[in-house]
Amino acid sequence: MRKGLLMSAAGLLLAGSGTAYGACTPVLDCVSLGYRYSSSECSGSGVACPFDTSKYFCAEPCTYTVTKATCDSQCKNVGDKACTKNGTVYYESCGSSKCGTGYKCTNGSCTSTCNYSYTAASCSSQCKSVGSTSCVKDGTTYYSSCGSSLCSSGQTCNNGTCESSMKGQYYYCCDRSYCGDYSECMRFYSDCSSYHAKCRNGGGTRVFQYCVNPGGTGSGASKWLCV
Repeated sequence: MRKGLLMSAAGLLLAGSGTAYGACTPVLDCVSLGYRYSSSECSGSGVACPFDTSKYFCAEPCTYTVTKATCDSQCKNVGDKACTKNGTVYYESCGSSKCGTGYKCTNGSCTSTCNYSYTAASCSSQCKSVGSTSCVKDGTTYYSSCGSSLCSSGQTCNNGTCESSMKGQYYYCCDRSYCGDYSECMRFYSDCSSYHAKCRNGGGTRVFQYCVNPGGTGSGASKWLCV
């Protein structure tokens, strides 16, 4: 009786061992074993999976896909993170835009979205305020046009300065082409060029009147009328 029990127990043990051994099968899943990259991602230096040679294991795989050409086409700098694959540098992503304020990317080139040309300085030189419509390019504000005149009635703009019009006024000055010794005249009067310019800038025309003798020296200034 005891012998039979021992034989039965031995049989059960062997049967159990056989069942356990049959359930222990090798894992054939390459990804589970760490072979999760392609040959190109390993730059050819990895180890192929024995069950699927298209799967590789490598210590430093390069899985980025963005190239410098891709970033250039978007007018962007390359990103900070990079790796090399088959001799080509790849980036995790592109970086900051190369286009400044007032520009957009068109086929890889930064083109302006601000086409206005008037600045505050150019309007000021015309004695005008800036216009109401503007845009910004490279940190400078541009306007579609200048606004209203800053000069009051009876004034004209002379290089950004509002001056009273000389129309209908007489003035005395020294002109090299008129009335005697120019250097002697300059002792008493100013040169005529600034007066002539004010008359012209105010829309007037200078008209010579006659010569005068300052201080009785005999060297005359010229008298003009702005009409």
